[in-house]
Amino acid sequence: SWDFIDTIAGFETTVVGGNLVNYSFSKAATINIKLVITYNSGSKDSVTQAVIINPTPVADFYVADVCWPGATVLWDSSTISSGSITEYKWDFNNDQNIDTISSTPMSFSFDYGTAGTYSAALTVVSDLGCVSKTSKTILLYEKPTTSFIEANTVSGAATSFTDQSSITMGTIDSYYWDFGDGNTSLNKNATNTYLMAGMYEVTLVTVSNNYCSDSLVRPVTIGEAETVVSTEIELLSNVLTPNNDGFNDMLEFSQTGCTVSIFNRWNDMIYSSDSYNNDWSESSLDAGAYYYTIKCPNGEEMGVINIIK
Repeated sequence: SWDFIDTIAGFETTVVGGNLVNYSFSKAATINIKLVITYNSGSKDSVTQAVIINPTPVADFYVADVCWPGATVLWDSSTISSGSITEYKWDFNNDQNIDTISSTPMSFSFDYGTAGTYSAALTVVSDLGCVSKTSKTILLYEKPTTSFIEANTVSGAATSFTDQSSITMGTIDSYYWDFGDGNTSLNKNATNTYLMAGMYEVTLVTVSNNYCSDSLVRPVTIGEAETVVSTEIELLSNVLTPNNDGFNDMLEFSQTGCTVSIFNRWNDMIYSSDSYNNDWSESSLDAGAYYYTIKCPNGEEMGVINIIK
């Protein structure tokens, strides 16, 4: 019979068996082991020997960067109560093939090639030859692929930004826009009004339901808004009161620089200018109806004006 006097655990265990037995100790310590031999005659003999139980390391590691594309980082967090760990064996696919061995705790980057479920294992060996192994399941999630298009890229108007991002595993749950002019948005599709023309760095960040993110930074050129020039020739008022009171004193059109002629009711030309600048007023004329012609590069008009006194 074998007596294992495990003083650390606080009890003595007796195992009846042959010349080979197995026993697991609760922790590293010096243990007194007693072997009692009983002969067929009934007499007994015993021997006690101190045995040093060396500490077994605890293999462990952390996993980070579980979003793909990108390398997954595995770093050691193994411990041992006394002594030291002298060997670290990494098996990134847990296929019994050791990928790398080091003598110091290290972190490693490994690209699994695609999103999915994988297993990695770490075996550590102490300075006294004690071995511990652990394995962990690694879930690699897919990152979104960020993309967008823009439209109506002129200053002073609402420029629209339409999300074109995609993901095949999971969903895109949040968006962050930075339009490069201090304005931001959290909408999937957004608009922004640029006050000035120029080039702006627009950023879109997308985040999946598994908290994997991707971003795209792209220059967007905002042009000057087009100035709409009216091509219509318009008489601003068909009534003239040439009394210098500041109201309806001059014959005024919506365009200047045109050829203007003015006629009385007998068809006598009383005024003509090849580059009229809205500056004709004639207080000496009798009150009544007069007519005008105006010719501009974009067209010509004629009409009636009334002088009132």
